[in-house]
Amino acid sequence: MSINKEKSPAKVFYEVGLDKGAEKKYDEALIAFNKAIDFEPNFGEAYVLRGHAKYMLGNHDDAIQDYRLAEVVYQQNGEPQKAKAAVKHIERHEQMVAIKRRYKMEEPE
Repeated sequence: MSINKEKSPAKVFYEVGLDKGAEKKYDEALIAFNKAIDFEPNFGEAYVLRGHAKYMLGNHDDAIQDYRLAEVVYQQNGEPQKAKAAVKHIERHEQMVAIKRRYKMEEPE
């Protein structure tokens, strides 16, 4: 019996997103993670990393929304530890967004 080692399209796009993110090409990473999620809507890791790409592109609120989606997906997939990790991402990013917004408000004009 042969084992099919072919990757799913979602996994292929996810890996492309990882590579693009490592190259700091966050716009291209975002496109790849979108495609991974299109192929596999219950792919929690793709939501997390899409959120990270959005955050790096300055789309902080959208990033937090993706972390929330990841939390829901992980809960639905029966992965409570990963859901907790997604909540930690939310908390950290909300703190960072608050700091950045505060800093911008305090900058001299």
